[in-house]
Amino acid sequence: MTISPKKIWFLIGRSCFILTTLIPTVFLLGVVSYTLRSRWHLGYWPSPSRPDPNWLPFDDFHYELVHFFLMPTLLTPIVFPLLRYAARKTTCNFAYGSQNLIFILSWILVLVMLFFSPVDFLTWFLD
Repeated sequence: MTISPKKIWFLIGRSCFILTTLIPTVFLLGVVSYTLRSRWHLGYWPSPSRPDPNWLPFDDFHYELVHFFLMPTLLTPIVFPLLRYAARKTTCNFAYGSQNLIFILSWILVLVMLFFSPVDFLTWFLD
């Protein structure tokens, strides 16, 4: 049984599209969970430079995992439209409306947390 090259490209494209859709969401969940974890430990909401996220007595895995997703999150606005374009130009349309909605909503939340959040969680984490 052989798989056609068209089917292989469809599976690769769909996997990349799903991954690109979920990266900002995973980053947001990581920042929010780290902030809630810090809130529980400190007894107050953290704010920029108070305390530094590196100084908290947690294991580094959670902090490093969120930092691992930072750069891919910043690259997704470039990769996502390219994948959308590739999906439209090829005959295998792997871009679905629900994934577009999840991507747009998660990026709206990233921007709201970065620029309009009254408690500056994202600014605190990136500080």
